[in-house]
Amino acid sequence: GKLLEILLETLPRIDRVAILLFDEKGEQIKEVFAKPRRADHKGKVGYSRTIVQEVLKHKDPVVMHHIAHDGPASDSEDGDTQEIQSAMCVPIISNEKLYGAVYMDGLEGPRAFRQKDLSTVKTLADLAAMALEKHRKG
Repeated sequence: GKLLEILLETLPRIDRVAILLFDEKGEQIKEVFAKPRRADHKGKVGYSRTIVQEVLKHKDPVVMHHIAHDGPASDSEDGDTQEIQSAMCVPIISNEKLYGAVYMDGLEGPRAFRQKDLSTVKTLADLAAMALEKHRKG
């Protein structure tokens, strides 16, 4: 929960954030923790399965601007991604083991992310990966 709040505070242009934890093999989503910026957002926070699958497959970050023009976001977990303008998904990896991903999107404009935002999220994802690795070894 704290990481979700930190991301929303640190990146003022994003509207929603989710942390997805994968199974032990790093092949399927096991848990999702999500938070919208605005309290009036109804229902759970969605994410693009297509973008998350890219991260699962390649273990590299995905950043998309102008989603309506650039690519698919409509393959969502709960069908509420039609309004997404920008999305970023960063893998949570430690020692080449994929633990999960940090997903966030912007609804208000096509450029919710800057290059330095990717660096910030990568750093936070690396810290989360170390914590998850320590917890699972436990």
